[in-house]
Amino acid sequence: MPSGMLQERGTHRHRQKKSSNELSCRQTGLRRKPRKGFLPGHLIKAMKRVVQESNHLLLGDIKKFEEKVLFSQDDGWTTIDLSKEGDPYPILLRMRNPIEILKELLAFPANSEGFACGPRRTEDAQGRRTVSDPETATWWEEAQPTSMQSFEPNSPEFTLRGLQVFQQCLGRFLQPLKDASFDGFVAEDPDGGDKFFYPLLYAYICDHPEGCKVTCTKDGNQTNAPCSICMCPANELHEVGQRYYYRTPEGMRWGVNQIVNAKKSKDKEQWEKGLSLHPVECALWGFNGGDTEWGNPYRAVLVDMMHQTDLV
Repeated sequence: MPSGMLQERGTHRHRQKKSSNELSCRQTGLRRKPRKGFLPGHLIKAMKRVVQESNHLLLGDIKKFEEKVLFSQDDGWTTIDLSKEGDPYPILLRMRNPIEILKELLAFPANSEGFACGPRRTEDAQGRRTVSDPETATWWEEAQPTSMQSFEPNSPEFTLRGLQVFQQCLGRFLQPLKDASFDGFVAEDPDGGDKFFYPLLYAYICDHPEGCKVTCTKDGNQTNAPCSICMCPANELHEVGQRYYYRTPEGMRWGVNQIVNAKKSKDKEQWEKGLSLHPVECALWGFNGGDTEWGNPYRAVLVDMMHQTDLV
């Protein structure tokens, strides 16, 4: 792999760390949970329609029911067909614009008293500005100016197609947030004032299998580097005191291209095993700051031990 595609700064030590932030906004400082009992207006309207129309629902009208009641265009829902030739049934993604969802959350009156908005400047002992943690993000100054039946169940082909669909859905949902991470968006805060926000990817909390799924990395000792965060060799996972190079979007994109463009199946398998990587574009690529220490999406994947233990 070409030099510079692995992140050496702050290399990965194989110890679990806890984090409470998943997807943060630059100027959002929610310090407490919203009051119980508060529901967004679109959800209340949808629930009322369910009650009013459920008595008239026939089995053959489920699709119409979904489009008219559960995923109404009036509430901002869109339907995207992700199907391709060979899929046994239509694969539909139903989603709302995440920016509009963020605007609703940011404007909740229940958050008014605990909402802290505004950049915080930090300085070192000599009075020089420092940008060293997510609260003052290293990329902030840059952002500021501007189908299945044809496959055998559990076969490699079936698994790969499922991963492609998952990444397509996640990528479609995250794209508006990626765009806004560069350009920002204006939203109303709980007190009715307009503020500018930049949604950035800080952490993705999950268990280890989900971490591998969301990063398109391979799990298990049958591959050379089964960690979704760094390039620790499989036979050194027990070396908790060692440090290893982080995966980076640039390096993994290069690896995916090597796998996809391999002319021989043997070469393809060697690349996949060597990098512990599926030949699928990761939906977490493309956020502002993705090539920095704090914005690296592979470092954002944090295994929560309570979540992991609960699944065992």
